[in-house]
Amino acid sequence: LEKRLVNWADFNLRCMQKTMAKQSVMDMVPEYIQRPLAAHLHHGLLLSIPLFRDITDMCRDDFVLDLWQMLLPQTFSPFVSIATSDPRTGQANDRMYVIVVGTAILQEQGNIVA
Repeated sequence: LEKRLVNWADFNLRCMQKTMAKQSVMDMVPEYIQRPLAAHLHHGLLLSIPLFRDITDMCRDDFVLDLWQMLLPQTFSPFVSIATSDPRTGQANDRMYVIVVGTAILQEQGNIVA
């Protein structure tokens, strides 16, 4: 357990350092350059997701960039449920996750579906 905890803490620290480094770079550049820089750094990641890649509207690039700027980085421990829905109430999730590093398992009623 201790080794797993240390590994997770190390991984979390590295993720936070990358996020902080990117943000400090963004803070150093003039404001008028921040949006084009963010587009250059992150555009490809969101467009690799079929949901966004298939948008053909002229505003797609602005939409994807606006979305990226609203995302908040999060790190989760292995085997932790990050999203659930209650089949009795039909309540759906209210979040979207982009897995940048690692994998996720989608389960429905205890069965792995993806």
